[in-house]
Amino acid sequence: MLKILLISYYFPPCGGAAVQRWLRLIRQTEGSGLHFTVICPIDGIYPNLDPSLQKQIPASVKLIRTGRAHLGKLWSKVTDKPMPYGDLKTGRGDSILHRALVWIRLNLIIPDLRVFWVPAAYRTAKAELLLDQYDLVITTGPPHSTHLVGYLLKKRYKLLWVSDWRDPWVQIHYLQLNPPSRLSLMIHKHLEKLMLKQSDLALVVSRYISDSLPPGNKRILYNSVDPNEFPSYEDMTNSRSEKNSESFTIKYVGQLTAGQDIVPLLQLLDSLTEDIRFQFIGTKLSDELEAAIHSLKRLKVERKSFLSHQEAIAEMLSAQLLILLINDYPGSEGMVTTKLFEYLASRRPILCVGNTKSEASRLIDSYQAGACFEYNQLQSAGEYLQDLIRDYQKGIEHINKADLSELMQPHLLEYLQELNYSKSSH
Repeated sequence: MLKILLISYYFPPCGGAAVQRWLRLIRQTEGSGLHFTVICPIDGIYPNLDPSLQKQIPASVKLIRTGRAHLGKLWSKVTDKPMPYGDLKTGRGDSILHRALVWIRLNLIIPDLRVFWVPAAYRTAKAELLLDQYDLVITTGPPHSTHLVGYLLKKRYKLLWVSDWRDPWVQIHYLQLNPPSRLSLMIHKHLEKLMLKQSDLALVVSRYISDSLPPGNKRILYNSVDPNEFPSYEDMTNSRSEKNSESFTIKYVGQLTAGQDIVPLLQLLDSLTEDIRFQFIGTKLSDELEAAIHSLKRLKVERKSFLSHQEAIAEMLSAQLLILLINDYPGSEGMVTTKLFEYLASRRPILCVGNTKSEASRLIDSYQAGACFEYNQLQSAGEYLQDLIRDYQKGIEHINKADLSELMQPHLLEYLQELNYSKSSH
């Protein structure tokens, strides 16, 4: 049994995609060779809360909450806007103060705003390491400031440290779309290289991101899905209705971030037929997007507020088509979100908009789960959409019957056992 100290900024009651990777990995491996203690914030500044996720934490997990990071609340008071998540762009309508704060965030607060939680997390981790003996420490980012805790702990205690990379650091989309100064970028690059060099093992969410990161001992660990959260192909086939009376429903689940433009797709759908419903599930819509929606003539657009994770899965399962947007920026080839794997597990058709040479597009193709189109080639998606709509009107719903077992078997345990054996044998 390996005892692991996991340090994660995002953890229940945090909702949304960022929390799902390690919540699932813990559920799937706790007690099967791994035992976890988790250090997370007392009251982290999260985009959404989902208290229901706390019930999914195994009772055997030791949970330590620490630190009070209120910078997000201060940001909101000063700018009258919530702290940005995955989007640091500024526009003409932004105040001088807001633009100045974004500049400060980009160029002076490195690597990210959650760096102010690092001292509390480090002190708490040190205290826990004095109380108990652990085989290794894992840090997961974003926020990549969390890796600084692992780096400091390794330097002090000479322990095994695993860094987990859910997104790139220097090439993350919001830094690509609104680059910091040359000096700030040099600091980012130095820290990224140092974290990879010092990590005993780096777990990376996609092959492309792994190849683009600096040298290190890297292994690919895709996001997994929990088979208990999704019905089987047989169950879905047996439960579907023979005749469809509702409009063809297309859903986008989750947030929109910088580099994701859904307006051209909405305009395409508006031109096809009146018998389409488009639903945003838990999506905060900008004023610009609301204006674009208002200008549509036939497409029925509905909005549902943030839902619990199980409710969001139910929304996926009831869709006739799911929309995945890959951020449009250099390096987007490696973006494989938690949402993609949940979409795959829902077995509903996926329309992916973005880089057709991306890892996400390759996964969709390999599981025959849908189709991917470039942002500037959406007209070619019209035929694909019309075929799905015609089949639905005939009572034919598409349910993907591909073997998804590989997505439900994370390789975390074997990777960590290999690392522990390798180090102990030396």
